Amino acid sequence: MRNKRTATITWVKHYNFGTILQAYALQQYILYLGYENHILNDTYIIEPDQKKSNIFFIRVIQWVKLLLNPSFKLYYKNKVKSKKLFIRFITDYLLIDYDTDWRLFDDKYDQYIVGSDQIWNPGPIWYKELNTPFYYAGFTNKKKISYASSLGVSAYPDKHLKQFREYLSDYKYLSAREDIGCKIIADITGKEVTHVVDPTLLLPSDNWRKLIGEKPTSHEKYVLAYFLSDNKYYLDYVRQYASKYHLSLKMFHNLKKYSCCADELVAAGPLEFLQYIDGASILFTDSFHGTLFAIQLDTPFVAFKRFNGQNEGQNQRLISLLSTLDISDRFIREDNCEKIEDLLPLNFESIKQKLSMNIELSRIFLQKALES
Repeated sequence: MRNKRTATITWVKHYNFGTILQAYALQQYILYLGYENHILNDTYIIEPDQKKSNIFFIRVIQWVKLLLNPSFKLYYKNKVKSKKLFIRFITDYLLIDYDTDWRLFDDKYDQYIVGSDQIWNPGPIWYKELNTPFYYAGFTNKKKISYASSLGVSAYPDKHLKQFREYLSDYKYLSAREDIGCKIIADITGKEVTHVVDPTLLLPSDNWRKLIGEKPTSHEKYVLAYFLSDNKYYLDYVRQYASKYHLSLKMFHNLKKYSCCADELVAAGPLEFLQYIDGASILFTDSFHGTLFAIQLDTPFVAFKRFNGQNEGQNQRLISLLSTLDISDRFIREDNCEKIEDLLPLNFESIKQKLSMNIELSRIFLQKALES
């Protein structure tokens, strides 16, 4: 049926919990609305900016470290296991179009949904990879919708303004995940931009619990830590907290330096990520999606500030979320960790009630954009 064939453009080549789960959530909601949907596979369409000789050199260094350093051996073992779990989740739960020829897409799809996550981030680290027509659906003249596309900055660099404006010139429907992103895109394009929720919130908590399945029979209580940044201060605090309350400390083993920092280092894919959050007594994280899933699964949490300096704008999505929910006291910096002990218990029913209106408006936006 015409106009029912949709394609999503987002990241699926990065093995990151939030990245894969937001892609899953957006696709599931589009399917729920009655549309066909495939995610275009950016793994081979966008080649990594790395020479084969460099890859070989890096692998040689890894093997040397593996032989000489037991902690690196553990990290490497968990990394391999985690990658396998990611691949299993992607294979089992995502519908992906593995075609790499852009010219063939218009024969298969009637409209394109771009987002979510930071696929429009203009930062110096990101821009080299992301400055391609692919992430803006620049290869087609068919209808384009952005859903919760994120810039990840508080100001857009002047040197990229012209290109960005051209990329978005033929979008019929624009939306962004953060308030500041909406303002930036509106100012640059002169178009209306709707503020919408992250795709992971489009699915009710019950959907995530159904995906997770039954909780394991183990009644072990544990503190869970998921840090994307290397912050010794936060890590020391979490270890002290676990020790004080006689709780086991589990950590996702996504950084090498964590090899000797926890009672259990967890190798996980997206499904296991959700399961561990669901079973935790409390989650300490500097991750936006970690925070979102703690809310979805009613897990007490503390959200640490992650970025400083020129990347300060990256904190905005977390600050904006917590402010909307009237729980800004959950955002902790290095200089106020002592406040954690005084935090009141979270009322998840009240939190979800505050989210409900924004979620419903976001669903309506996407539905109308697809139908028009």
